Amino acid sequence: MKKPLFGTESILPVVALIFSLVNLTNPGALLSLSGLVSVIGIIGSILYFIDFHMRIVIPVLYIWIIVQIISVEPYFNLTQGFFNMGVSLGANDSEIVINIIPSILLSTIVILRASRLVGKRITISEFREGSLSDILPLEGTITKRMDFGSEKNWMLFKPDKPFYYDDALVPYVLIKRKDGKIIKSGAKNQIIFFRLVSNEIYLQSNAIENFPFIEWAICR
Repeated sequence: MKKPLFGTESILPVVALIFSLVNLTNPGALLSLSGLVSVIGIIGSILYFIDFHMRIVIPVLYIWIIVQIISVEPYFNLTQGFFNMGVSLGANDSEIVINIIPSILLSTIVILRASRLVGKRITISEFREGSLSDILPLEGTITKRMDFGSEKNWMLFKPDKPFYYDDALVPYVLIKRKDGKIIKSGAKNQIIFFRLVSNEIYLQSNAIENFPFIEWAICR
């Protein structure tokens, strides 16, 4: 399934594509190191939108960002498009510029890493004996990455079979690692939040409080 052009996950690929193309319109850019960086950005964006393996896409776009963060004027500047905005340090014949926009875009790498999980099969098992003992383990699929205000990168998990909790049918569960890191499919001993989605309408809201936290669980 092709990636949507507009969406949180697509911010970095779209920015990389537009800014790289803009940079290539500069005279002589195509035959320079800056032009090479543009080509890297374009390749990374295209690979993203044709659903190439994210293990390749993420490092390519990461490189595209990193090489632009620091410039040494007037000798070394690989910034793309409108990226030449930042904080200058130094004086006289040269200065070091820390470019702001590429630095901000580093945060979007986390979103891409989280989106890799969509479509992955995982198993949720019991962390300790408690209220989930009759429900877990559950096998199912990650169907979506979701943000709820400041609560970022929650994963919507669809069990192979819906289950009942307190007489309410639960078709989905929201999960996220306790330590804030991105869940890795197949990795062991990942402690996660286990929040129930008993009403799918609430998924359109911006409040994580609509989904009660029940217990810690283990994801792999």
